[in-house]
Amino acid sequence: LSPVCLGSLRRAAKIDEREQRPKLRKSVIARKNSKSVLKTLGEGKLSLLSFKAEEVARGLCHLDFLKFRLIDPRELLNQKWKKKENQETTPNVLEMIKQFNKVCKWTISTILRATDLKDRTRTIGRFIKICMELHKLRNFNSLNAMYSAMNSTSIYRLKRAWEGLKPKYKKLFSETLKQLFSNNQNQKEKVPTAWPLV
Repeated sequence: LSPVCLGSLRRAAKIDEREQRPKLRKSVIARKNSKSVLKTLGEGKLSLLSFKAEEVARGLCHLDFLKFRLIDPRELLNQKWKKKENQETTPNVLEMIKQFNKVCKWTISTILRATDLKDRTRTIGRFIKICMELHKLRNFNSLNAMYSAMNSTSIYRLKRAWEGLKPKYKKLFSETLKQLFSNNQNQKEKVPTAWPLV
């Protein structure tokens, strides 16, 4: 290749590299935000409403995956986690169960800590949005935990807060999520068999 051609190729490579840098930085920042978003919730003036539903959902996926990847398939045999020696035989399954309970309790406490009716309604709506993001990401562990929390007596009885929700959020909760977790062959009809139920 002539010096002129080589110079043109180098300039083109530098231009392409400059164009890619903002995209790379943006993706790295997004990953960092997803991993750290749950650590900063509740600190100072930050609250659930300070973060996008997508970021919270990705943060939950990251936390769930850290637990899920450690589970040995043999821990799932014969429901060992229900037996007396479960601490020795199924430690990672128990950690996954703890993670489910943490998300459930966190959802309930966050809604109940809302300062007024408007804030509580917005918080419930944000959790429903997070649920739909979790559904897109196929994270049924945290999704089920949140849905169970919002179906609990302490949250479901907040009639005035639920009445203030936008119609689309009411429909997502009462139809989409309710149908997803229905006992009527929901896993067979709604969940692709290629995806493991986390």
